[in-house]
Amino acid sequence: MKSRLSPKQRRSRILDFLFERGSVVVSELSEELEVSEMSIRNDLNYLHEQGKLIRRHGGAAVTVQQNDERTLSEKHLLNFRQKAAICRRAASLVSNNMPIVLDAGTTNEQLVRHLTNFSNLTVITNGINLIWSLLEHPSIQVYTVGGRVDSKSCSIVGENAENGFRTYKAQIGFLTADGISLDHGITNNSQEATNNSKVLIDISMKRVLLADSSKVQKLGAFHLCTWEQIDTWITDSDVDHDFVQQIERMGVNVLIAKLPRKQPRSGA
Repeated sequence: MKSRLSPKQRRSRILDFLFERGSVVVSELSEELEVSEMSIRNDLNYLHEQGKLIRRHGGAAVTVQQNDERTLSEKHLLNFRQKAAICRRAASLVSNNMPIVLDAGTTNEQLVRHLTNFSNLTVITNGINLIWSLLEHPSIQVYTVGGRVDSKSCSIVGENAENGFRTYKAQIGFLTADGISLDHGITNNSQEATNNSKVLIDISMKRVLLADSSKVQKLGAFHLCTWEQIDTWITDSDVDHDFVQQIERMGVNVLIAKLPRKQPRSGA
């Protein structure tokens, strides 16, 4: 077998599976990631030592600890295909000479890749990773805010950041979230990120939510906004269509990005 992923990427994928399923089996991971069971066991041992997961009896299955928090690199690989499709669709809403604002979510890191062909675009963001990517493109003017740098989210947060956002106006605000539901609207797991995004909603003429299908009926700890405050929701084609219809009845325009077919695995 030959893995296409580096050990670091492979371990991130293992955490991805854990967050989706709650537990995994060594033999299944070996088949899905196309590496030996010995490599998977070594990965699980490493992640266990890092406090990322708990090994079960015999080393055949693992489960994520309740208080585990993902790093930015781990979040970047989570639902990568869905995020890529969503952001391609989101970029179709942007035009030249437009001021837009992006929150610091990893989904918007994907969106940045689709903005490089626009001219005289103004991007406002508190995402340091987004700023770094945008600086390579002189046709895009980048504005940011002051405040405390949060190393885990690679973003600028706090009251100063919120006040900084209020000095701008944007034609479109692209928001991300950790959870979306019918009863609780849009939620996040970070209070500071939620506070920043609330201001982003206030300064945007049009609010576009980028949330993949895995976020449906998930609940974050902090309430961001109601569906009435969202103009457009862009999600992927794996989404539950009954849920979509209920959101559309609330007056939200839902755009569904079609996922590309998965490439067949090459023979081992």
